[in-house]
Amino acid sequence: MIPYVLALALAAPAGDDVFAPASADGTAVSITVEMISPPGMPFTVGVRARGTAVRVRNGDPQQAVALRSIGWRHGVPNVNWLVPVLGRAVEERDGTIALDPLATSLTALRFEHGLLLPGEELVVPLELPVGPGPTQRLEVAYAIVGNDIRGWRTEILLPRVDEMSHAVFGPVTTDALELRRLEGGGRALARSTMKEGYLPLGEGTATFEVAVDAADAPERTGGLTAEDVAATLSGAADVNAAWESTLRAWLVVAADGRAAMIGKRGIVEFGGGWSLAAPALVNADGEGNTRAFLHPDVFGDVVRVARPSFDGAFYVPGATVLGPGDLRKVLERAHERDLGVRVVAVDPNGFGTEHLLSVGVDVDPRGRWIDPAIEPEGS
Repeated sequence: MIPYVLALALAAPAGDDVFAPASADGTAVSITVEMISPPGMPFTVGVRARGTAVRVRNGDPQQAVALRSIGWRHGVPNVNWLVPVLGRAVEERDGTIALDPLATSLTALRFEHGLLLPGEELVVPLELPVGPGPTQRLEVAYAIVGNDIRGWRTEILLPRVDEMSHAVFGPVTTDALELRRLEGGGRALARSTMKEGYLPLGEGTATFEVAVDAADAPERTGGLTAEDVAATLSGAADVNAAWESTLRAWLVVAADGRAAMIGKRGIVEFGGGWSLAAPALVNADGEGNTRAFLHPDVFGDVVRVARPSFDGAFYVPGATVLGPGDLRKVLERAHERDLGVRVVAVDPNGFGTEHLLSVGVDVDPRGRWIDPAIEPEGS
């Protein structure tokens, strides 16, 4: 899945709501972030804020950067920034690259979808798992595209449209920059990253502490607060406490893998094996549905478990879609069998990484089932 970029423009002057990195590792660049939320949205500690986004600006006048990952603490990061596209990419003798969009396979070249030229900004939709405290932690990983020796203008190929309406990626020109501005950004190629095995000219991770005015609201969260439920996991140094309205319960996960579900039905404690970010994937679509790999022998008698299969040329990894009632059944069975709920990252067909829950199933990075070893139907 390609990250949806809402806007691309020249960076605006920094204001009170624009934040510079609190810390950085690797090659430092001048990037800032700003959180965007619907007007009047209240932030409640423990309640996921939907409809929020992050504006990332490249304030460096000399360097271009390319996003690699962006995510909130206790959330699931957006990582689909360097991926192939549908089509056939042909490298021409003059150094340009023509893209035939009618081809049905993926390109061998990898395209940059989060490129920020000097002075540019982009807006990335990103739900915020609201934690306690006056600030929320955001991490942005990036690659450097161009440096003092190899300037970004010689590294980057921007698209133009030829007479056959095919995209041709070529040198950075005034016309190419104007087309990029009019189209609000879009994909590009970087010579240092477009082929598998190529390395960027530098990499780094910036950590931001973004001010968010959040408050407890026990009337919205089952009469309890995040602080109340976090105490259930005594001795935990890092706790993710998330209220899930579809379950009418809190999901509390510690960094050591312990977890609990707390609601009017009481407290269900789990032994371990949970991913800290697992609550972020519960009701991920906002319509009450949760996708998870489930062991057929463990859960087959309580829910209808999906299995891997092929749909034509595409691999379907076999994630079960769970409504709130079925999800509760799965969590209760996981408690009985002492199974953790893990976050796994898979890219089944090369279109990009998706994050799913997994309970009792081990899968490889392509979403193929390792344990239990189940071959896809139709293979």
